[in-house]
Amino acid sequence: MGRRYLRVCINQLVLAGTTRAISFKSGLNIIYGPISTGKTSVLRLCRSVVGSTLYALPPEVMSLDGISADLTLADQRFQIFRQMSRAPRAMVEIASETMAARLPALQGDRAHPETYGAWLLRQLGLPRIEVPSAPTRPDSDPSPVSINDYLLYSDLPKEEIRSDVFGHRNVFKDIKRRYVFEILYGQYDVGVAQLQDELREVRGTIRMAQHDQSAFERIVKGTQWENRANLESKLARAQEELDIIKSRRRAARATAPMSPKSTELRKSIASLDASLASKRDARDKEAADVERIRALGEQLKTQMERLTRAIVANVELLDIEFVVCPRCGADVDASRASSAHCYLCLQAPKLQPSRSALIEEQNRLALQYGETRELANVRTERHAALNNEIERYEKERVTLGAQLDEELKTFVSDSADAIEEIAAKSARLKETVARLKDYLSLYARREETEHLLASAREREGALLAQLEEANARREDVEARIKSLEVYFTSVLERLSLPGFLGTISGNIDRRTYMPSVSGRSFETLQSEGLSVEVNVAHALAHQLNALAHGIKLPNILLIDGISGAFGERGLDPERLDALYEEILRVCESANGALQVIVADIRVPSRLLQYVTLELTEAQRLVP
Repeated sequence: MGRRYLRVCINQLVLAGTTRAISFKSGLNIIYGPISTGKTSVLRLCRSVVGSTLYALPPEVMSLDGISADLTLADQRFQIFRQMSRAPRAMVEIASETMAARLPALQGDRAHPETYGAWLLRQLGLPRIEVPSAPTRPDSDPSPVSINDYLLYSDLPKEEIRSDVFGHRNVFKDIKRRYVFEILYGQYDVGVAQLQDELREVRGTIRMAQHDQSAFERIVKGTQWENRANLESKLARAQEELDIIKSRRRAARATAPMSPKSTELRKSIASLDASLASKRDARDKEAADVERIRALGEQLKTQMERLTRAIVANVELLDIEFVVCPRCGADVDASRASSAHCYLCLQAPKLQPSRSALIEEQNRLALQYGETRELANVRTERHAALNNEIERYEKERVTLGAQLDEELKTFVSDSADAIEEIAAKSARLKETVARLKDYLSLYARREETEHLLASAREREGALLAQLEEANARREDVEARIKSLEVYFTSVLERLSLPGFLGTISGNIDRRTYMPSVSGRSFETLQSEGLSVEVNVAHALAHQLNALAHGIKLPNILLIDGISGAFGERGLDPERLDALYEEILRVCESANGALQVIVADIRVPSRLLQYVTLELTEAQRLVP
């Protein structure tokens, strides 16, 4: 199609603990067989490995060790292992040639802040957006748009294919369905909203800066502060006089005897210096401990990653070279045991651990890794506390030093009157210098305001340009929706739809984003077969439009139970054949960019060559 597309392809599913391995390819894949043999379960497993939720599955499937999958996401290939648990923190193992990770499915924690669902969004480059939970109330609680919400447009389950459009009868799913449409087609542009918010803030900054400038001009007009050069000249003269006074004070101090207070201050400073040295030694020790514990944490993390690869790939865990003991942190010498024994526990290793044993060991390591991180945090906090104490001591040391300097400057005996006069004049000059600096600081603040105003105006111009560009892009929204209608109509025209519809036209409601056919809304379609035809045509049109316009819709489509709405007499077989032929035509026109997986009990004979998995009563998905 010549444009960037968002490829999501399931290459293989393996039911852990069984011999069942299902290989898929790009294009059309059919799961074929009678009812109650596991076809729907295959589609739900597919949905569970490309989404964050483990969907409801029969007991015989839930009793498995887990599900392994070989996935292509965007431009990369990954091995996934997911335990058969619907708990929000059930772990999902991920491995590729360049990375290994272990992430909770739905709910993160301190050790694993990123979830599998969030990782999928990041991997596919889909925007992570929070939207108002009630569209009519912008101030309602925000709700994140998840990978499962984006996949609404990729799933036609048998429970909904005859009655729902991507689950629109469910209020909560329908809200997300509309948001996803607006996000994909550019109607809901969170970037534009952020630009508008920033523009309001920048314009507020400009108004504030202009007000400050006007206030400054009013304050200094007609006062001694109005002439900046005059202020700077007065400051220079006062500073020069103050320097002369300081020289006289130093001369007086040279002849002044030592006071009892200065002696006490010297003792206090010496004691403080000793405390500082002790605290610095303790701080350095804590820093060394933090580095050692973090090294242990990295070692545990590496071991967990190797376990992850072993679990996902279902191969033996290779030997791990330890530098320090993972329990106590002491150095480990590999020569302490023979090659036939583990140099950590001194036992003969088990060469072929089971998957369950590997998972159990990984859970133990995860717990130990968490404890190690907690210990590192505690030591880091101690290190920070010592730093704070040292900083406080250093400030106290500076204060005492200043007091000692002042005491040495002011303590005199015979020349008390002369020193008192010098001190008084010094105080007056210091006050003058401080006041003049305050006056001049107003000019410095005016310069800062001018700089802030210039920067704000420059940012305002950039934001206006970005908004203009974004608004130009938003004008493409209607063009994209019209293109969707063109694809929708063309797909419908190739189907054997009932004659009472007259001239075929497919349309999208601009308010609800629901499809209609020849002026008939989806809710008014009485025929289950016609509802299925419209549903499939609508889903195919979205995929074709996404491929043509680079819309970030995951290019995978799961369809369950097409033939259930069609009989075996009259025109029904012909309509079913035409629907399957159109699915095949769309897959072929996508040229490998789209994967469609269909589960059905009845398939046109010409399409049996696309059967990926055939199930029977004797050969069920899980025997």
